[in-house]
Amino acid sequence: QYDPDSSSQIIDEVEWHNETSPGTVHYFRDENGKLFSYVFGDASCQARMETSDPKPLSDTITRSGSDETEATVEQMPREQITPPHTPSTTIRQSHESSSFFGGRRRRHHHHHRQPHRSRRYEISNSLDSTQQEQQTQHREHQTRIKHRSVKGQTYRLKLFHRDIMVPFDRLWLLTVFDRDRSIAECILCIFLAIIVSIIGIHVLYNDIYYDLEILVYCCVMAASQYSLLKSCQPDVNTPVHGFNRNTAISRAIYFCLFSSLLLLIHKLKIYSWHFILFGIIFSNITVCYMIYNILSIILLCLPLLFLFGLLPQCSTFFLCILENFDMHLFGGTAMVNIPGALHSCLLSIINFIFLSIIGYYGLLIDTSKDHLQNILFSIYCGLTVSICYKLSRGSSNPNVFWNMIKYDLLKMKRIIIQNEDIQDPLPDELRTIVKERLQSDILLCFLICIVVFAAHASTTFTSLQPILNYIICSIVIILGTLFHYVLPQVRKQLPWLLFSEPLIKQADYALFEPTEATKVLFIEKLFVWIIFIEKNILLPCTYLGALSHSAPTVINKFGLLPSILILTLCSMKMLRIGYCNSSRHFLYVLLTTIMTYLMTSKCSETFLLNYFVLSTLTEKLIDFKEKLNFIFVYCAPWQISWGSAFHAIAQPFCIPHSAILVVQCLISALLNSPLMPLLGSAAFISSYPRPIKFWEKNYNTKRIDNTNVQLQAQINEFHCGLDDNNLNAIFYEHLTRVLQTSLCGEIQLGRLGKVNTGDFFILTSDSLNCMIHLIELGNGFITFQLRGLEFKGTYCQQREVEAITEDIDKNRGLCCCEAGRFPHMLSLNAAFTQR
Repeated sequence: QYDPDSSSQIIDEVEWHNETSPGTVHYFRDENGKLFSYVFGDASCQARMETSDPKPLSDTITRSGSDETEATVEQMPREQITPPHTPSTTIRQSHESSSFFGGRRRRHHHHHRQPHRSRRYEISNSLDSTQQEQQTQHREHQTRIKHRSVKGQTYRLKLFHRDIMVPFDRLWLLTVFDRDRSIAECILCIFLAIIVSIIGIHVLYNDIYYDLEILVYCCVMAASQYSLLKSCQPDVNTPVHGFNRNTAISRAIYFCLFSSLLLLIHKLKIYSWHFILFGIIFSNITVCYMIYNILSIILLCLPLLFLFGLLPQCSTFFLCILENFDMHLFGGTAMVNIPGALHSCLLSIINFIFLSIIGYYGLLIDTSKDHLQNILFSIYCGLTVSICYKLSRGSSNPNVFWNMIKYDLLKMKRIIIQNEDIQDPLPDELRTIVKERLQSDILLCFLICIVVFAAHASTTFTSLQPILNYIICSIVIILGTLFHYVLPQVRKQLPWLLFSEPLIKQADYALFEPTEATKVLFIEKLFVWIIFIEKNILLPCTYLGALSHSAPTVINKFGLLPSILILTLCSMKMLRIGYCNSSRHFLYVLLTTIMTYLMTSKCSETFLLNYFVLSTLTEKLIDFKEKLNFIFVYCAPWQISWGSAFHAIAQPFCIPHSAILVVQCLISALLNSPLMPLLGSAAFISSYPRPIKFWEKNYNTKRIDNTNVQLQAQINEFHCGLDDNNLNAIFYEHLTRVLQTSLCGEIQLGRLGKVNTGDFFILTSDSLNCMIHLIELGNGFITFQLRGLEFKGTYCQQREVEAITEDIDKNRGLCCCEAGRFPHMLSLNAAFTQR
């Protein structure tokens, strides 16, 4: 029904406070006795003062008097205020009386001063005569309210041209089922539920589990299906607040993935084959049984893994898998998002197949010679170097490249808004830069292919073996040690944590914040030239010498087809690491040279195979060492001052945990999972595996003002300039644009020291501090993210500046005495503390 005064629709009245269906009416009284009502789903979202009491009153109560506080109560039509059969009255009152009951109390007090017994007796008799009728109407009214409340909880669902009544309200439905935002989500959940059932039936049919394990597996399968209907929100591994659809479907996806792998291994373990690598016999049966047992246990423990948050959400898991696949197999860099990871992996696989086909036909021509000197195989070597050079020059984010293809090559029309006063110039600048780099890269790839082809076709790398390999590897190791280890150390603030100041200083070293561009030193120019020689001369020579030395041995050991796959895979990884991360390349060459030429042949393989394996193991060992270093620094006794009281109490009890902690660090390094202190104590727990860009949520802030948002949108949707994100976005955008034009050049000049993928840097000035996280480190480009902006005047900014500018020259302690220190060097206590 409609209320003519308020122009709102009243659907139902209820007597229970838990009923919150749209359209229901709730009544309440304030502290003064006023009656108010509010309607769920009303656009006004305000409580209205009602003149009707839901409890029935007398139909007609009239009185008049000559008092100065006079009130009149009249009966109004019930249909105008409340639903049918609901007693309703309207109160008209003078300015001093606030309600019917208040006016009634004032009238009673007035008549007490001037009694009119006959009039009170008449009103009393009128009330007594209608009491039974009121009670009857009240019971009927309550019954109708209950019926209408039940009716308000019923939803009509149309299914196959028929109406199905669902006796639930909105809140009850949300407690039973998750709300699907689109039809695609509903179809995906149905599809996953079907796949879970099919895979689960196949696992049970193959008799993989027995006895109680079958019951546990069925419970895990039922939990995976039920999570599609009602998920655990918020889950332990969710990176956002509120409802997260990724965690809702993660359990079903993990169940399907692990069960599919279990079925695959179950089928493969019947085949028998083995191979010998690094003196170790790898049997198919042994490897398959080991993986089979691990997967079968993981499947039964899935509820516990989800309970403790040891598995990430599905999007993070896929990004981590794709990133490790591209980095450890093809020598790629870190990934920014899933589309970029798919693009990079697909590009690497296509080039790998293309090079393997060319190399396979090059080996088919003549495999009798020891050094495989033929034209097609030389073309294979030239294409491998040129393609790896091109892969190292491109980012994993393909948006700019695809926009260039659409708008420049395909000549697609762009929609340009002419009303904007200020347009963002960055997209056009990036597209122009990528276009120019692509043109120059095509020319350079062609030249590299010709030069490498000519070098391999000659007899240089065949007649001078193995002396030439020794010479090239020695040059690489010496230059790498000088310019990737010694030079960054002497330019550090505390070289080797022994000296109190840099041995090679900038011209403006004494200034905290220079006002002009820093002068380029001669050592920086020399560093750029050495890096150029390493990437474009020494790296191809190292590859050609290693390939000429490794190819005959690999072919004789593994056969023709497996050997070309192994050679192509190892070559791509070696070349892409050398182009993208030259600061680690010399270390891998050093370890590979020691293993190849100094160890026995039973424990070693060829140069390319050793490089492939040692590069991965070295990365994991460096990660393991950094995790242990963090734990030692965090648990040091002199760090209790910034820890909690529990830190000091729990530290002695964590001494027996040290052995387990080393194993935990090793597992964490293998799985790329970070360590977290437990309640600020010396005990650590492992999180779920994460990629290099380990922040899963996108925290990008965008400035909102008159230049990029219309006035109508500002009024309706945004609170322009009223939130912290909008204020911070101005500084974030400015700093990001400045760093985009200068940070890569600073790294190439060696001013930030030895830089690797995933490193953090804290930049500080007089006004603010910020933190930079390097994600991708390619050949001539970087991808970074800016976080942790702290302004001057905050406690965090003050503490960071104090820690960075801490003067440790005054420390002259030697154990328990003040023995002094050597000039320009740290004292023993200061050197120990810095470590």
